[in-house]
Amino acid sequence: MKRCDYRAAILFSMSVVLSGCGSTGVEPSNVAEIAVNNTNPSIVVLGRRHIGHNETEVDYISCIGENVAERAPNLNVIPEQQFINAMYPHFEESTAPLNITQFANMAQEPEIAKKINNLNLQYVVWIDGKTEKVDQSGSVSCAVGPGGGGCFGFAKWDEEADYQANIWDIDSLSLSDNISTERSGTSYLPAIIVPIPLLANVKDTACNDMARRIEQSIVTL
Repeated sequence: MKRCDYRAAILFSMSVVLSGCGSTGVEPSNVAEIAVNNTNPSIVVLGRRHIGHNETEVDYISCIGENVAERAPNLNVIPEQQFINAMYPHFEESTAPLNITQFANMAQEPEIAKKINNLNLQYVVWIDGKTEKVDQSGSVSCAVGPGGGGCFGFAKWDEEADYQANIWDIDSLSLSDNISTERSGTSYLPAIIVPIPLLANVKDTACNDMARRIEQSIVTL
């Protein structure tokens, strides 16, 4: 095989992503289904955003917002960054609330309440949690020489996703629903010349679980 063909084969093989093994669990909500009765109601999905504290991943929050918007097209799902910009400077990293209770207290301040009203915001979905790597073993090493290159070895790692969502009613400043989802899985990376990742996609599955449950909690009257 020519060297250029060899490199192309490596790049193509590295782009292949297969499903790893995993398990999931979604805890039932504790509160009755939400009735959305505003005209073109808006909701926003927020994560913990504060300097010096564990932040919920931005891509996970975006994933949930996009999934909910697809599942419930009657809702206006405000992107997190758009909401932060509209609420400036109250949700910057140095001033953002650390939990939904702090948010509820802030929402009673006249200036913030006015901005929330302008957004026609009915519900805030507050997400807390993270996906983390809990165990890793093995290794893969790669080298390039005059005759070509390749990777050799075997690695695997376990990931756990644990997230909680509180759905907060802006009008009554009360909790309307709470949801939790857990996902775990093991990913593998075997390499004989070409590394082929076998990924569990833990975070993506946790996103789909959470978005589905949020959508099921919202009933349009």
